[in-house]
Amino acid sequence: MSNLGVPAPDRLDIKKLGNRDGDPRNSDRGRRSDLVRWAGVFLLATGGTPLENSVVGGDPLLPWSHITPGKLADVQVLAAALGPLAEDGLAVTSRKRMSATLSGWCSWLTRRDHLAF
Repeated sequence: MSNLGVPAPDRLDIKKLGNRDGDPRNSDRGRRSDLVRWAGVFLLATGGTPLENSVVGGDPLLPWSHITPGKLADVQVLAAALGPLAEDGLAVTSRKRMSATLSGWCSWLTRRDHLAF
């Protein structure tokens, strides 16, 4: 089964295309940060180690390469991933933005046949 490490950068690059000149790219940074954080919590929820989750001088989206579409679609894995985020003390608006990022990314993965629902 394939992993999700390859389509993550593609999704972020496509989302950038709609930005206008002079845009400070805060949305891009936010989406990238959200996907990195989701990758970490999904990796830990699927039995990954913090060492795999840490990226030293590499691609921060690398943890997605350890996560398969089946794991992303698993409700128990999602519930396990949500636990640490609730305990992180993130603001409600941050959690909503992260949820929107994950929802949009899952929709994009589904439209491109990386993820089946």
